[in-house]
Amino acid sequence: MNPGNSPYSTKPDTKNIRFDYDASDQMAKYQGEELEQKADLILPHEMTNITKYLGDTFSSLTEIRGILIAAASNDEIGKHAVDNITDKIDEINKIVLEIPEDLAKIGI
Repeated sequence: MNPGNSPYSTKPDTKNIRFDYDASDQMAKYQGEELEQKADLILPHEMTNITKYLGDTFSSLTEIRGILIAAASNDEIGKHAVDNITDKIDEINKIVLEIPEDLAKIGI
């Protein structure tokens, strides 16, 4: 085994260190990436919990919808009435999902 070419060689390295590093290409690369990055919008302090409440509303309505669909299998409950309620829940959930887009316009 040639100890000069071995990665496990313990003899001192005789190659000179090159100190002619040029970071200009790295700077250009990261400046370009920096232009593409944007910080998340932050809602005003009074509105910090709004996304949590919207999520809770969506989840609760989805659970209610599931309960109604399960109840619709009962013969004593009118399927048409349940369908009307689930359609309304679907419409409300659709609106709830659209609210964050409007909130993005408020963000600072």
